[in-house]
Amino acid sequence: MRIKELRDERMKWREQGMDGPCCKPCGAAGAAAGAEACAGALMLAAAMMLDHVKLKDLGDRLRSAISGTLNADNVRTGDLGGKASTRQFTDAIVSRIKNG
Repeated sequence: MRIKELRDERMKWREQGMDGPCCKPCGAAGAAAGAEACAGALMLAAAMMLDHVKLKDLGDRLRSAISGTLNADNVRTGDLGGKASTRQFTDAIVSRIKNG
């Protein structure tokens, strides 16, 4: 796609209220959780981007940290039934990445 086509496509998404993964609450779960509802989705998208640019080992590392944070540590944001803020969720993932 050319730049103008990309901009036009983005405007279509914005008009439908889908500006980005963390722009606003999503449905009933998002409304209960507040605007912090999609941090995990954004990080999973980043992992897929790393795969796409041939950095699969880094994408795997990020996915592993996300999984460990959610499942082993049980750190979850409101959209996933937890009480952690986006900052707490992100800090837990960063800690897992730093500590292997």
